[in-house]
Amino acid sequence: MFLTKENLNNNPDHPSSAPTRLTFKKAERLKSKKIIQALFEKGHVIKQYPLQLLWLPLPGSPEFPVQALFTVSSRRFPRAVIRNRIKRQLKEAYRHNKMDLYSYAHKHQKCFALAWIYIGREMPEYNTLDNKIKLILDRFMEDNETNAESI
Repeated sequence: MFLTKENLNNNPDHPSSAPTRLTFKKAERLKSKKIIQALFEKGHVIKQYPLQLLWLPLPGSPEFPVQALFTVSSRRFPRAVIRNRIKRQLKEAYRHNKMDLYSYAHKHQKCFALAWIYIGREMPEYNTLDNKIKLILDRFMEDNETNAESI
């Protein structure tokens, strides 16, 4: 079942600029070399084996409040076929769980750059990735709430 525009418009927490379907568009992908470099140098880390999330708040308000990239170590997975499969699974799990993150970003008028890094050593199951992404996103929003209150 797709999340429809009618469902979003009935919920006051979701502005009309939020994505109307659970997609992962090209504009949502993090491609800027400057932002990626800053993310890996200054980014905050949340680990939940077999995933690691690097995140960094972004200035401004692009079309999508969250931009993400996905990476898998070529040292741990020398075959590109396996790396690509893991990245596809990560993107799919993220795509299904990103609406809460988008709601949070719109509510607090913030933008974020995210880097999802697979740090496991074996081929993951989709359900494992899905559960870990939910845990990490909950922890991410929780940490941002506590940081915002302390400022």
